[in-house]
Amino acid sequence: MPRLLIADDHPLIQDGLRMLLGQLPLSEALHVDAALDGPTLWQACTQNTFDLVLLDLHMPGFAELGGLSAYLEQHAPRQPTALFSGHITETVWHQFREGGGRGVLHKSTPGPVLIGALQLLLAGERYFPTLPVTASGPQPPDTHGKLTPRQREIYQLILQGASNKVIARQLNLSLGTVKNHVHDIFETLGVASRYQVLSQGLKNG
Repeated sequence: MPRLLIADDHPLIQDGLRMLLGQLPLSEALHVDAALDGPTLWQACTQNTFDLVLLDLHMPGFAELGGLSAYLEQHAPRQPTALFSGHITETVWHQFREGGGRGVLHKSTPGPVLIGALQLLLAGERYFPTLPVTASGPQPPDTHGKLTPRQREIYQLILQGASNKVIARQLNLSLGTVKNHVHDIFETLGVASRYQVLSQGLKNG
């Protein structure tokens, strides 16, 4: 069973993330723990192994335990971790990436984009966007402007984590038609899997 730890001292953020995680495929099999301060985070990371830790740097007691440098040294090697913060400086971005972090997520990231990023992270990929993610959501790269309007609809649903069956139901298409469109999208974008579609789309967000 995949296990995720949300390290954030704001209950509203905790609740919002839990609701968002509920939209992930196989979300019913995902076990979510919480840490509301630095000492609880340290204890959880010492006693457990997580598939992903979502870390807010500004929790009470986090700085007193050594802050980001201490966390990276003591826990990042065996706890895949993504920063989840409303304020991430370029210095912190580079420190986290070079120190073994898994990814960086901004709290203003639109829901569909965040869902796609979480899927990548839980699949073992890294996510370090170099450009701000806009509220309009990711679009196919300009160099691949050959997608049809229908394919663009399917592309956006893929980025939201929808399976072929869900896409077929939402767009009132047969499953075979959706599979053909997905195959054509992969060929047009030069990718071989949904995770590569997500990665490419998020980088162009």
